[in-house]
Amino acid sequence: KVYYTQVLGVRAKDEHLSTAVKMGKCIDKFLDLRANYDHGWTIIEDIEQMARELGLYDDAIARIVAITRAFLALGIVIEPGAKTQPEIVTTLRNGKLVAHLDRLYPNHMVESKFTSRPETYLDAFNISHQVGTYFLSAPEAQYCIMEVIQVPQQRMGKDETPEQFEQRIYSDIMLRPGHYFKGYDATAKRFGKKFWRSEFNLADLKLQYENQLDELYWRTLNNNWSELPSRIMCDLPTPCWYKAICQTGGVSSEMYDVSRKQNHREE
Repeated sequence: KVYYTQVLGVRAKDEHLSTAVKMGKCIDKFLDLRANYDHGWTIIEDIEQMARELGLYDDAIARIVAITRAFLALGIVIEPGAKTQPEIVTTLRNGKLVAHLDRLYPNHMVESKFTSRPETYLDAFNISHQVGTYFLSAPEAQYCIMEVIQVPQQRMGKDETPEQFEQRIYSDIMLRPGHYFKGYDATAKRFGKKFWRSEFNLADLKLQYENQLDELYWRTLNNNWSELPSRIMCDLPTPCWYKAICQTGGVSSEMYDVSRKQNHREE
């Protein structure tokens, strides 16, 4: 993946991303808009249009609309004063590490997840690399709030319209909001789980990145991009967007955009 993205500059086109990734992009956009400006209920129309442009099917759109409707109806508050989608940089011994996170505040940060497996993102061990990277790049942040949203698991009935399906999901969310918005506090009108900087071994993580950059630099100099071990990781936790390239040996212009070659030490 690093070779395709950082050396060849290959990027998967939005329309060929998985349904889960497309749904996540819609929820990220919703939260980003809410953090920057209170668009009111019209925001749902914008998100629904985005979902249709991404090519999502009616059942997926119903799940997204139900979640966003419930978010507004519950009056969930997003703390003001955030930098949204900021680029943060860590200086390493042999290069730099660039990361983007959802919201950055003066002394903490927030990362949002829309997932079918919320337990994955509520365990410090599982998020150690992602959140640890954010802590490396944002030394002012003392803690990170993981805002984890459960993807509705209901299935649309054979004789059920998308509108009926959406309403059924919405009713369930309103009945048990804590199941969907993990850590939901009805009084504070917020949700999420807090992880402190001290919970992560940042020195070890930084060393891992520096060792990986050394290997990437060696491979770049020697033009040695032979297959790396652990093919099983191509499907964990979800199929890699670039698996088709490994399988076929070609880069389809219908599935991918190709920009310029990049130098991993500069990027």
